[in-house]
Amino acid sequence: MDFHIEIPIDTVKGTLVDMDNLSFSMGSGDMLMIVKDGMEGQAHTCDNSSSFSNGSTFSTNLNLVINDLFRNAPQSSGYNISSHGQNPNKVYGLLQCTGDILSVKCSNCVVEANSSIHERCPNDIGGRIWLDDCFMRYHNTRY
Repeated sequence: MDFHIEIPIDTVKGTLVDMDNLSFSMGSGDMLMIVKDGMEGQAHTCDNSSSFSNGSTFSTNLNLVINDLFRNAPQSSGYNISSHGQNPNKVYGLLQCTGDILSVKCSNCVVEANSSIHERCPNDIGGRIWLDDCFMRYHNTRY
């Protein structure tokens, strides 16, 4: 189900409203977080303007990017970028863990983010996911 909500930022800062198992919360920044019950600490967006097939070149490149992020982010102060492939199958990825966690927890967050983003954005050419301890993003265009 797709929906669009427009709320002036100044009217929701610091508020929390429950509506049919959805929570709308505005933090100190200018991003409205929409969280479904049972997914606390998670938010995501998907780019489903195009899709890829399992086993495709894009899928292979995405797996290489995710592996790079998993292997390198914990050793890189919790931040890493990666890219693999050639256009139109090139994949760009980014991972950033919060600065207050140990590298093992960052690695665990990468695993959870990868699983969650594949569940929520299956075969989409782009996706972003925010978890309590990390943010992960991939797309077929540079950002």
